[in-house]
Amino acid sequence: MSATTLSGLASERVKLTRTWLVWLAILAPVGIYGMNWFNFDLRYEYLFPPGTDVWDVVIRNFHMLSSLALPFGATLLAAMIAGLEHQADAWKQMLALPVSRTRIFFSKWLWVAGLLLLSSVLLVAAMLVLGWQFGFAVEDGWRVAAREGLLPFLATLPLVSIQLWLSCTMRNQATPFAVGLVGALFAPPMAGSMIGKWIPYAYPSMAFPSPKNPFDPEWTAWLGLGVGLVTLIVCALDFARRDVR
Repeated sequence: MSATTLSGLASERVKLTRTWLVWLAILAPVGIYGMNWFNFDLRYEYLFPPGTDVWDVVIRNFHMLSSLALPFGATLLAAMIAGLEHQADAWKQMLALPVSRTRIFFSKWLWVAGLLLLSSVLLVAAMLVLGWQFGFAVEDGWRVAAREGLLPFLATLPLVSIQLWLSCTMRNQATPFAVGLVGALFAPPMAGSMIGKWIPYAYPSMAFPSPKNPFDPEWTAWLGLGVGLVTLIVCALDFARRDVR
């Protein structure tokens, strides 16, 4: 990673210290953990009858929430990071610096993706802690929990590029936010159809590591990674030639 990119990341870090974005990335998996704890505690006998694959139940319940939280998180983080520049009218000053516009976009992209990765890692820890609290064998669940944390994250990368591009190029954040919200809400039904592979917002739902998932979660994760890199390049190049205000 070049010195210019590292400098851009450091500059973004200074801005983020004045926001609650890092806390948002931490509190999201904590909230998902809390809701699942109450769900398991109240409905334990119904959710875990004898002979049930307990870790499959844990993963399915976490995934129902995380498949919505990841697209919505990408939308919110991108809007807030880009919104810092819009609110301060700082785009003209930033883009006048002797730094390529693609590197500026890439620095912001890395922060959004990095915060989502932090949330995903904490989600893995939350699943394992919850399983341990209810007496499930953690040694049997760590692998599937890690897949549930990593695969949907990789599948979310195209959304990071799209939402950041929308948020950076539009001063009014209502439109990017609406696009992300609609995409997140309609992702589960889209993921259950054959058109899901053409809709990046459906990728996190399709990357569900369960035997009951009709799609190959690893294939979906690789698809998300590939489409994410392509959209990153396309969006960064488009951002570089736009007159952002």
